[in-house]
Amino acid sequence: MQSIMILCFTLTGYLIATFNMHFLFLSIGISVPFSKIITFLPIIGLLSSLPISFLGFGTREDGILYFFSKYASKEKLLSIGILFSFVVLILPTLISLIFMRHFLNELLKK
Repeated sequence: MQSIMILCFTLTGYLIATFNMHFLFLSIGISVPFSKIITFLPIIGLLSSLPISFLGFGTREDGILYFFSKYASKEKLLSIGILFSFVVLILPTLISLIFMRHFLNELLKK
């Protein structure tokens, strides 16, 4: 049962990331088939998890440039990579800082 829940959470996270990427493409005015995003996003995620750069910066953008180069210019694809990094990594971190003080206060009370 626990493995099914883990699988459901993993698939939900993957779908959220896929829709994030799709909406980022649309916001810049790039039309990419949704099936291509579903196909290439796990490969890009694997590339960005390689321990050759800090938090996948650079390798993620390079993967986006490589796989989606026939749909837009390099400049637009680079901006997609930077925006995706912001939406997936930086923005959640900044939001979590709001709750950090409360968490630390509760932790230090015990």
